[in-house]
Amino acid sequence: MSLVVNVSDSAAPIGIYRVLWDAPIKRGDLVLLRNPLKREVAGPGDAVQFAADGVWVNGKLLHNSKVPAGSPYPPYRYCRITLAPGQYLMMGDNPLSYDDRYTGPTPQSLVYQKVQRLSEL
Repeated sequence: MSLVVNVSDSAAPIGIYRVLWDAPIKRGDLVLLRNPLKREVAGPGDAVQFAADGVWVNGKLLHNSKVPAGSPYPPYRYCRITLAPGQYLMMGDNPLSYDDRYTGPTPQSLVYQKVQRLSEL
């Protein structure tokens, strides 16, 4: 069994997580990137819109997806895209998380594996 410890609440709740090696990844799952831990919010074939009011996936505005006022990072360009095979949209649960709102889609090569929270620290 492989474990990972998350010590920053910007991505997901602080705690100990188990790596789920054989589990398929789907929308809403927490996944372990090569670094750091983020939530998959869209996958191949999903329509994504980056806009001033936040990130839209398949016509639905994602909760806490607006780039916060005063963010030191510029948002990803405002556009509409359809995620290609091997592309995912990853976001942290905290609106201040540095994630794909700033960098655009994540390639599958940076996704390590799905994780499951076992314990809170």
